Amino acid sequence: MRYRILTLTLAAAALAGSTAAFTGAAGANVPWCNTSRIQASVTAGEQLGSNLRTAQITLRNISSETCRTQGYPGVDLAVWGQPGQHAVRNGATSHLIELDPGQSAAATLTYKFGATDWIANELVVTPPDNTRPLRLYWDWRKLGSVTFDQPGAVTISPLRA
Repeated sequence: MRYRILTLTLAAAALAGSTAAFTGAAGANVPWCNTSRIQASVTAGEQLGSNLRTAQITLRNISSETCRTQGYPGVDLAVWGQPGQHAVRNGATSHLIELDPGQSAAATLTYKFGATDWIANELVVTPPDNTRPLRLYWDWRKLGSVTFDQPGAVTISPLRA
């Protein structure tokens, strides 16, 4: 009898512990990082080849609460507000990211460039699972001009912490 009570007590404790762990992970109620919680920036990355470069697009949580995000930001290069080159997803796997206040996640933009190419002056970034974009200045002197209208000329990676 004592063995049976101990077994039931341990089973109940294990069940309570696993339920608590499950509830903690699933019920964290951490909101998604919507555009109003995010500040975007772009910086020059690497030169990968004679006409291939990268830039880092960083999304920083500017709110006072932790938020979560996952996936690819929408990215478009534009000229004076007119749509231009859309970045195609590179196919890499994305992972859920929780951003505490002040923390950032980044995606890599890879693009072809050259002297006679289309010159963007704006980068339009839409955080994952959002519809309102953030507009950034594309400094072509630092980031380069972008080869336009070529399949795969501009690709984007998923966000990573």
